[in-house]
Amino acid sequence: MLGLIATTQWMASFTMGMGLADTFMTSGADATPFGPALMVAGQIAITTAVVLAIAAPRARALLAA
Repeated sequence: MLGLIATTQWMASFTMGMGLADTFMTSGADATPFGPALMVAGQIAITTAVVLAIAAPRARALLAA
């Protein structure tokens, strides 16, 4: 769940950023390098969760056989 939140955090902040950009005539660009890093970390977390969810039942099935 945290991976999904970290990956999609830009959706929640997009309208607020656009409102500020329109109000104060700024570009609205991300001024910090941590936004993209947070999205990459979220995608890694989601991928890891999916891999573990698939691998765990297979490992149990192999051990039971």
